[in-house]
Amino acid sequence: MNKIPVTQYTEAGNEMKYLKQVIDSKWLGGGPFVEKFEKTFTQYCDMKYGCAVSNGTNALYLILKTLGIGPGDEVIVPDQTFITPASMTLHAGGKPVSVDVQPDTFNMDPTQVEKAITRKTKAIVGVDMLGHPADWDELNEIATKHGIMLIEDAAEAHGALYKKRKTGSLSPITMFSFYGNKTITTGEGGMILSNDNEFIEKCFLTRGHGMRPEKRYWHDVMGYNYRMTDLQAAVGLAQFEKIETFLSAKRNVARQYAERLSKIPGIDIPMVRPYATHSYWMYQINVNKPFPISRDALATELGKRNIDTRRAFYSVHVQPPYAQKGAFPNSNRCSETGLMLPIGANLTGEQVEYVCDGIEDSARHR
Repeated sequence: MNKIPVTQYTEAGNEMKYLKQVIDSKWLGGGPFVEKFEKTFTQYCDMKYGCAVSNGTNALYLILKTLGIGPGDEVIVPDQTFITPASMTLHAGGKPVSVDVQPDTFNMDPTQVEKAITRKTKAIVGVDMLGHPADWDELNEIATKHGIMLIEDAAEAHGALYKKRKTGSLSPITMFSFYGNKTITTGEGGMILSNDNEFIEKCFLTRGHGMRPEKRYWHDVMGYNYRMTDLQAAVGLAQFEKIETFLSAKRNVARQYAERLSKIPGIDIPMVRPYATHSYWMYQINVNKPFPISRDALATELGKRNIDTRRAFYSVHVQPPYAQKGAFPNSNRCSETGLMLPIGANLTGEQVEYVCDGIEDSARHR
């Protein structure tokens, strides 16, 4: 069988049509497609205001800088996630404080967040891990109790639901990524959402060099060039038109995986809590005893069958720029045993069965 990637771009249908409109307009920078993409995606997430940016990493950095995070400020981040919350906190001048995650969803553990709060804590960044929403009611309660800003990093969770509420609407300020492997993509791109118009206006100003819109080349604040182009937004709009189709396809793949893999001893499939509707950005299994080989050995065996996989994220606290002392048993277990399987929206039933066969054969032939 041809190589099965972990995920890949799925064409929605109108990408070329919208890109031609942008090219024919003779202006490829930010314009009407960016504005339409901002409005469309913001409304989808049940929020009032949106600011599109060049990527999700810049979205989180811009949020932290707009909130005034700087030297001496602590930002609580989950220990098991992609590195952006920790790295952007450092870039903003603050100190990332990692907390352990829950043993089932691998989302930030609210009880550990409460314990980590000090007089220096200025913000909490919660992540919807791999498409499963975090415990947002508990996190919001903690943030409100201590007067701390809560940020939702929904980069991996387009279209997921928490108690029937959409990700992106679960904290006062949220952000998304539209990187090439996301459920809907602009190649590179991101967005900041909020119901606070003043905050979003500050993001708009800083996104565009700090230049006042009505006074060209006059800079009220020090800014950045974090703008999204109309080329990116054109692709994003086309992708958005099929977001529910993509989500349905990925959830169907997850159901097929669950039917097969739940029967294999030692293979732990993703847990979904009753309050959540998972978006399955990635489908991560955890390889434990009594499965006869390690996670890394299984990845090697699947690779021999042209099946692409990814190991789980390394725990934040073990990586040199972010090294911290403390107990992180759940994060460590996830990092050491987690394996991401193919989960593209265009994955066929035959390909899913081939992946499952590969896992079963790897166990049977030991």
